[in-house]
Amino acid sequence: LTLVAVFSIRELWTIRPLAFGLLAFAGLVWIVEIRDSWVRRHVLVVLPVLFWLWVNGHGSFALGFLYLALHFLGNWWDGHKPWTEDDRRLLIATAVSSVVVFVTPLGYKLAVFPLRVLDRGDMFRRVVEWASPDFREATGIFFGLWLAVLVIAMARGRHRFSRRDLVVTLTFVLLALWARRNI
Repeated sequence: LTLVAVFSIRELWTIRPLAFGLLAFAGLVWIVEIRDSWVRRHVLVVLPVLFWLWVNGHGSFALGFLYLALHFLGNWWDGHKPWTEDDRRLLIATAVSSVVVFVTPLGYKLAVFPLRVLDRGDMFRRVVEWASPDFREATGIFFGLWLAVLVIAMARGRHRFSRRDLVVTLTFVLLALWARRNI
């Protein structure tokens, strides 16, 4: 599964800030999903530091906040209250992180940069990584394979997908279909 996922984004793995954003996103997912890890137990420190580094490295940090919002929304839809001990700590760390992203050498400009990027959609139409995946190219084929594996895992996996899993997964699949860089 990992190899299929890596090959589906292979053209985006270059030495540039997006690679740091992808690693930061993977770290965020690990913090949220692995509840008994050391970083989750220290989430009040680790998450703000991660977001501070991320906002200074790449504008994809906004997807991290989207992921956290979807996580909380999905958990609430599943009947889990966000003020339970574990989720409350994650919620507080998210709130602190949303303030920390404004404390940068450029002030608020880095924090609002993703909004400015969305305003320039016409400019990105000619940029390959902002195009929708082409399922006739190798990257698109691997992404299609990954989607097939995802559907099979959802249908035949040992554990039933929760509403939280569906909310997070479907949102990010739609974002990946919108632009290659979101795969």
